[in-house]
Amino acid sequence: MKRKFKYYSKNKKLSFSLSLILFVSLMIILFSIFMQIRIFEIKREQNQAVYGAWNAAVYDISETSESKIVSNQMIRSIGNMNIVGDVMEDTEYKGSIGYVDKGFLEMSNISMKAGHMPENKNEIAIEAYVLDLLGIDYELDQKVNLGIHMNDSVIHREYVLSGVINNYSSSWTTDGTLASFFIFPSEDTIISKNLFLITKEGYIDSINEIQIDDDIVMNAYVEFTYDPFSDQNIPFTLLGIFTVCYSILLIAYVFIHWANQHTKEIQILKSLGTDNKMLVKDFTSLLFKSICLPLCVYLIICIVLSINIWVSLISLMVYLFSLSMIVLICYIYISSVSINVNSFSSQKTIIKKTIKVRYKNQTPFSLFVRSFRFHHKRELLRISISVVLLTLLYHSLTLQIHEQYQLNEIYTQPDIQIAGKNVTAFKCEVVDDNGDRVIGYRTKQQDISDQLDVLLSNQSIENYYSSNLNYDVAVTWPEIEQSFLWNKKGMKNHLMHFMNYDWQNQKCLFPNIYSTKQTEYLKFLKDNIDDGEFNEEAFLKGKEIYIYLPEYTTENLFDTQNTAYVSTDPNTFYDLNKVVQEDTIKVGTKLTLRTEDGFQKEAKVGGIIRHVFEEYDPSLNNETPYTVFVSPTFFDSKGQVNQLYLYLDKNIQQEPTEAFYASICAKNDLSFFNNAQNKRIQQETIQNNMVLNSVILTIVIAIVLFTQYILFRKKNADVKDKIKIYHQLGIDKSILHKIKLYEILIESLIIISISFGLFVFIQYFDYLQAPSLMYPFTNRFSQEYWSWPLYFLVTLAFLTLYVLSILKTGDE
Repeated sequence: MKRKFKYYSKNKKLSFSLSLILFVSLMIILFSIFMQIRIFEIKREQNQAVYGAWNAAVYDISETSESKIVSNQMIRSIGNMNIVGDVMEDTEYKGSIGYVDKGFLEMSNISMKAGHMPENKNEIAIEAYVLDLLGIDYELDQKVNLGIHMNDSVIHREYVLSGVINNYSSSWTTDGTLASFFIFPSEDTIISKNLFLITKEGYIDSINEIQIDDDIVMNAYVEFTYDPFSDQNIPFTLLGIFTVCYSILLIAYVFIHWANQHTKEIQILKSLGTDNKMLVKDFTSLLFKSICLPLCVYLIICIVLSINIWVSLISLMVYLFSLSMIVLICYIYISSVSINVNSFSSQKTIIKKTIKVRYKNQTPFSLFVRSFRFHHKRELLRISISVVLLTLLYHSLTLQIHEQYQLNEIYTQPDIQIAGKNVTAFKCEVVDDNGDRVIGYRTKQQDISDQLDVLLSNQSIENYYSSNLNYDVAVTWPEIEQSFLWNKKGMKNHLMHFMNYDWQNQKCLFPNIYSTKQTEYLKFLKDNIDDGEFNEEAFLKGKEIYIYLPEYTTENLFDTQNTAYVSTDPNTFYDLNKVVQEDTIKVGTKLTLRTEDGFQKEAKVGGIIRHVFEEYDPSLNNETPYTVFVSPTFFDSKGQVNQLYLYLDKNIQQEPTEAFYASICAKNDLSFFNNAQNKRIQQETIQNNMVLNSVILTIVIAIVLFTQYILFRKKNADVKDKIKIYHQLGIDKSILHKIKLYEILIESLIIISISFGLFVFIQYFDYLQAPSLMYPFTNRFSQEYWSWPLYFLVTLAFLTLYVLSILKTGDE
């Protein structure tokens, strides 16, 4: 009976090492797949909560189109929204009123801030932001009087507020009218009907095949398919790719290390007639034997976690195909082992005096180079593994830092904005496109400084910003007629529609006039001035002012020729001939500021901000090319306030506080804007991502520790053999320590350089997906976007493990 050739497959130690590596790598790939699918599901659930679960909608649908959709067998469910009129307040449109059916409520995922949907004919539920616009607080069961425009007539009705709806209409994809006022189904004439559809599983593409005259609007936020290379999944796809590369390198390292220790045995087998194919076939048998247990565990976990069978199988096939690289490496290495004619010699060590002398006379660096060249395959593999791990560690940390940065950006957004009511300040003449003079109006916001004590009395406020932003102050200077604003080029680009006027027979500009009592204001001016110097004393006394004059374009980027467009974003600088910067205002130019009530004051320009600054106050707008910064007491000694931004305590329930401020603003006739709900949704999304990224980072750290342990064990055996040889050559121990020092310095430098270069390449590839001229690639490495101490600590920790694995080897 012919016995099967076994050499590698009989070695239990090698089999255990390969099984352990294969098990770890398969579990990481499984985790990567599971996280991608889980994130896909979480993202879909979050989108459905914000944008609705419907797949498509038809706005203002005709009866013919409705009958075709209702009879379509690919449609699973239909929701109806019936619009019966428009709510008006002093001829100003405030929203549409209508009623919906149960199907719509189920697929819309509309949530209530307070109360419930109408249950009888005298009840009404209204979106929160519409209540803010109407100046109505969130108190339930109060009477609401509405003027409803129905069929060319206005009907006044009184309802009881049964519920306050969280804002939804501003987020939805729409091509028509959405209801903001919800009433109980009535017999009122329906002026338009909207149909919302959900298709049967797998039939979403059939919607486009429905032949109707009306336009079908797709809900793109829930109609996305699983894509491993999408922005949300690319981190986990990279994790899977790195894992495959890591597995190949680590298995190759273990095999080559083991084969080097048994080179003489392989030479003997080849001398006895064993060919390369038999050895490679035996190693392949060992590889498949080692993967049996990890493979079984992989399949069991896939079944338990209900992972899609096709995703599991495709990922597994890619992984098994990648293992063929190991077989190829094995074949190349075994082929390189030559048949040694002295294989049967009993002489193990031949030391000659000349060899001793030659090695004794060499420097530690040259000995290190000789050792590296002799073991270059194993050393390069070890360095490659370390590079892959350190790059993966950098990338995992980057994901966490980016999410934290976005979370911090969200925290800078106010929860509540309160402002004085807009009132018409005065009228003036405006020059239109044809050169004709027409009447224009300037508005201003009322002062709310008298209400600040009441507005800031709530204990739930964590922080606030108050400022005064005016649009009704006319500014003139000696060279204003030479400005771009007043030449033919400026007129052609529609800039004159909202920036320059003839008022009281004098050409003037109405820029933003900004002031605040916040302590950060003076520091902001001092840090951002490009031309001139900040003089605090002159500024506070009103003798000097500072002005924001960035480059901007007046390119008309819209289809309509009646729309003016001004942008300071370099991404919109498509035509450099249309990029301008105000050059008639310089440091030292005297500006005259006038108001409609007769106030007039002259002040010198002390400095100019030309770069696009980072906003520190929500009321600042760096997209406006003309902003004048004045002291808080420039216009009067009191210091007016017309903008208030509130930041609520994140650790408390915020809904009662929102209701409190809605009530205060309604009673005091103030404008109220509630951003708390949208802010909470964004925070929850990012915090979920941060939890997932933390799990990834933890797993990567575990991989690093596991790998360093494997490398330590293998290198320890190498160093013991090396020390024995050096001892036989008469080399002193101090030389060995110097060799280790060279090894640490040179290999650490190589690992850090390659890892950081690869990391930068990955970041640049990510940047190319959405390049920005305003935030170039170099900004990714600025202090605002990155936490350099963390990268330094991660590198230091990794190198510490690497150094310890070198220093501790051979010490036993």
